[in-house]
Amino acid sequence: MGVVKRATIAGIAWALIASAVGAEAPWHVIMKERGIVVSTRDEPGRELPSFRGQGMLNMPVLHALAVVLDAEGAVQWAKGADEVQTLRAFDPRTHLIYTRAHAPWPVSDRDMVVKRLIKVVDPGREFRVEMTCMTGQRPDTKRVVRVSDCSSHFLLRQVSPTQTYTEYQVSIDPAGSLPAWLVRWASKNIPFETLVSLEERVRDTQPQYAAAAQRWASAQ
Repeated sequence: MGVVKRATIAGIAWALIASAVGAEAPWHVIMKERGIVVSTRDEPGRELPSFRGQGMLNMPVLHALAVVLDAEGAVQWAKGADEVQTLRAFDPRTHLIYTRAHAPWPVSDRDMVVKRLIKVVDPGREFRVEMTCMTGQRPDTKRVVRVSDCSSHFLLRQVSPTQTYTEYQVSIDPAGSLPAWLVRWASKNIPFETLVSLEERVRDTQPQYAAAAQRWASAQ
């Protein structure tokens, strides 16, 4: 790829990020590294701020989508997804997912049940995967704190055949007090490490997800 083309793609990436950041005044950028921008936003009544990571990742959009939709495979790359299980499929684009996050002692583990909805924004080019906490869908787990108030999403937008603008955003009430150091760590590291690991996972597993990716190529 020539210097001019690389510069053009980089310019598009930062323009997308800058416009998103500018549109949401309450967000505050706390880190820029490896082309990824991490921002946080304080939420009234919550110890954990909302956080998001945005960046241009070197991965085809359809393969990235296929990796994101493999719920059980999320333990290989999604920060905080230490146990994941698909509980139910309501339809091909709506699923009930159970996730458990292991926490360092003395903090209790957290788990949640979310409804995952897949939206085709622009067929073959842009997708949005939304997850929202659901209650009453699974018995509580002993010695694990159940999170009942959460929402998150992945936005995947093709910029070139090999590059995808990616946004990962999380808003969550952790259902209990958390140490200040853990809040700072989670706000910065979860979005950054999740996007870095997603890019690596796509790079290492494209043959594995080729069929799943192709199924979304013409989805409306």
